[in-house]
Amino acid sequence: MNHDPASTTSRGHRWLMALMCAPMLLIVGLLIATGAVGAGALLPALLCVGGMAFMMFVMGRTHRS
Repeated sequence: MNHDPASTTSRGHRWLMALMCAPMLLIVGLLIATGAVGAGALLPALLCVGGMAFMMFVMGRTHRS
């Protein structure tokens, strides 16, 4: 089986970037649960996660020489 080291590194980087979104989502979730902010505070957090996912998807499509 042929494993490309670049794809393994890229996959690990994607998981790391997704992990970086977790604290923000946790904080927003706690703020909503305690009533400090309304549910509308979730929208910017989800947009940020969506933007991160989009960038990682687009970057995964480019091939470097």
